[in-house]
Amino acid sequence: MLWHKPDKQIQSLSVFIPAPPPRKTPYRERKIDQITEIIGEHGGIIYKIDSKILQGATEGLWLTYFFYLNQPQYKKLSSEIDTLLDSPFEYENEKENKIEGLYYD
Repeated sequence: MLWHKPDKQIQSLSVFIPAPPPRKTPYRERKIDQITEIIGEHGGIIYKIDSKILQGATEGLWLTYFFYLNQPQYKKLSSEIDTLLDSPFEYENEKENKIEGLYYD
């Protein structure tokens, strides 16, 4: 058979990341890492991440993940990510954990 229905469907997930306070040192947004990990843990295969920066009164970043995943798993994933996003964003200062190739003040 040449055509078959894939067992995983294209899913998307949009997340708004508020802009952090101004800094002179690099930081890492852990929630982005956690969202990516959750998608992988549920069997999702990310094939694209779009981003859009917002400036003005509400500054931040919209991330839209596009990935393959079956519908029952998507419902579990969505619930887990909602729980993650209910907690406030915390930006970790990377100065203590220097990243090779980055310059620091």
